[in-house]
Amino acid sequence: MGFFDFLKPKPKSEIEVLANNCIKKVEDGTEAEAKKAFEEMTRKIKLNPAMIKDAEDYSVVGKALFIIQFMGIGSSTLSKSTLVNLSYYCLSKSIQMGKKETDSAKTLLNLIQQSHSNLESSIRQAISTHKKKKKK
Repeated sequence: MGFFDFLKPKPKSEIEVLANNCIKKVEDGTEAEAKKAFEEMTRKIKLNPAMIKDAEDYSVVGKALFIIQFMGIGSSTLSKSTLVNLSYYCLSKSIQMGKKETDSAKTLLNLIQQSHSNLESSIRQAISTHKKKKKK
């Protein structure tokens, strides 16, 4: 380790690199490339879901997952419900962490508007699980 190594920016986590790549491909307008990037991201999440916890910028991960479920890309790897739940988690986490410079709140509102039935189902399931545990 060199003397000035502490000044170098910390490398982004793998999930952030994948998410940034996905968003960049959509912004560039290359749909075929975006589809490949989204498929790679969803495949890696399916293999190792804990990788999401490695993110420092949950906003970019949540935004990428929102775009994937919105465009219907990657549905063969992860279900739409899973994409919605993960996106909700990441965007909420970003807001909770106080990342005011991101558009997490706006993206989260769009997610809730477009996928409220998926979120409602997940919330009902969580509540019923919680009630069952309480009765024991």
